[in-house]
This record gives sequence, C-alpha cells and structure tokens, in this order.
Amino acid sequence: FQVLLKHIKIRWLSLYSSIERLLLVYKPVKNYFTDQLNKEIPKELEKHFQSEETLCVLPFLRVLFEIQTTNLELQKECITAIDLYRIITSLHYKLKQRLDTGFFGIHCRQILNRIPSDTSIELQASFERFISTFLEYVDKYFSQNVAILEAIGHFGNEIENLTWNHIQKCIELTKIKGFNEDNLFNEFTELKLTFEIIKKKQVPLFDQIQFFLSNEQEKDTNTSLPMTIRQNEMSEVDEEDQTKVIRSHQLWVMLFAVNETPTLNMKKLICFLYSIPASNAYVECVFSDMKHLLNDSRNRISVESIAAELQIRRNGSISCI
Repeated sequence: FQVLLKHIKIRWLSLYSSIERLLLVYKPVKNYFTDQLNKEIPKELEKHFQSEETLCVLPFLRVLFEIQTTNLELQKECITAIDLYRIITSLHYKLKQRLDTGFFGIHCRQILNRIPSDTSIELQASFERFISTFLEYVDKYFSQNVAILEAIGHFGNEIENLTWNHIQKCIELTKIKGFNEDNLFNEFTELKLTFEIIKKKQVPLFDQIQFFLSNEQEKDTNTSLPMTIRQNEMSEVDEEDQTKVIRSHQLWVMLFAVNETPTLNMKKLICFLYSIPASNAYVECVFSDMKHLLNDSRNRISVESIAAELQIRRNGSISCI
C-alpha cells in the first residue's frame, strides 16, 4: 500500500516524487478511475487513464530525475561556484544526448512503436520541446558567466590538470588583487609536486583525505573546541562515501597542511574562489531559520537579537580556528 503524493507548486521538488509514486501504483489507480461502476469519477480523468498517451508521458517525465538530482546537489553546503561548471555541463550533456538520440526511455519507446504514427510523432515532438525549453532556460543564465565558471572550475576535481595558465586566466577574470605572482608561481609548483607525491602512495587518495580529516577532527576534540565544518557535512557524506567521491575543498585543505613551505598566495586564491556560492540555497536556509525565530509569539524581538541567534544557529558548530 502506497499513498499518492500531492505536488505543491511552490515546492517544485515534489513534482518528481509525486510522478514516481503514481507510476509505482499506476495499475490500481488506473483500475479505480476506469471502473465503469463508479459514477462519481470525472470523465476527463477516466479518459486520461484509458489513453496510452498518459502511460507514455508519465515514464518520460522520469527525465526530471536528472534535473532534481542536480538541483539537490547544488543545495549542498559543500558545493560552491567551483563545482557549478561541472554540474551544469554534466546535466546539459545528459539531456542533450536524449535530444540527439531521441531516446526517452524504454517504456516510452515501446508505447510509441505501437500507437498510431501521427500520435507518436506528436508525442516525440512534445518531449523534445520539453527538454529544449529546459536547456534554453538553463543556458539563459549559465551562458552569462560561463567563461568565469569554466576558469574557476579547474580548481575543482581536476587539480592534476591545473596549469599556471589556468591560474593566470582565473586571476584576470575574477580581478583578484594583492598577489605576489613570483611567490604564487613557486607555491603553485610546490603544491603540484606535493599532490603528485601523495597520489603515488599505495593508499588511495580518498582514504588519505579521510584519514587526514579524522586526525584534524580528533585534534579539535582533544582541545575541547567546537566540531569543525566536517560535522556540518555529515548529512551529505553517507552516499558519497559509498562511491568514494573526493571533495576538492578537502583535498586543498590537506595539500596546504602537508606542504612543508608556506603558501600564502595560493591560500588567498583558493579561499576567495571557494567563498563564491553556487546558489542561494544557504540564504534560503537562513530565511527558514528566521521564520522560527520571528513569529507571532516573538514579534517584539529586536533585529540585533535575531541576527545574534541566526549567527549561533548557522555558525555554532564551526571551529574557531
């Protein structure tokens, strides 16, 4: 027994879940709405559930899974603008492949092959318009900053392919000032060398990073300091640990820690780039917290008090060092 989920327009992430649930219980739901003995069923619903077009459109809408997965990834606290180019181009490629190949799922193809050709062509055209419209919407905003996002994207999980030219282009586009470029170049080459040494070890890079983070967390515990930012991300690491995904910011932290010489210029550059948010998800979380702080029973609280409580709620688990 499964309960049908209602899609709420202002909570558009519920759309995919509601469609997926309907597909899961489609047979009994169809039987209910096509029951000739039930005179209370609206004719429009009965017509839809009797049509094979409905059974073709619903499986096609599983394409929303790619969109929803991307949306949820962008809302993670560990995601910054550095990851944005990789995430959006990956989604764009996957959806473009569906357009180019005309593949909308095996169930869709089976139904499209057995329904009248004119209906099949019309449905395929509507599927293509759906994906094309979404891609156009994404490109409308993504294309405005694609150059800078591509430039800073090299500092993500492609560290081994990062070059001095990438760093120069990034500084030029972001207009970051105050670097000693001679020192920056030396620090960059030292960090690249450190990375190559680490990578050649027998222990996988993912395991080295996790071991380093565990040691840092233990240090914080021993000195009675608040837990580090790693604690804030515990809700996000479970599924990533299963696939052993390396987070680029954790890799940079380890590189800076194990490198023997100071790297002040590279630290300044990396800190600046990783401070650029990928979305407004964090701001939305702050607004959600604020709704609990400022309500009908606390409507006389001052702005300063709300600000202080928000800072404690959002930053209380971050280490002071």
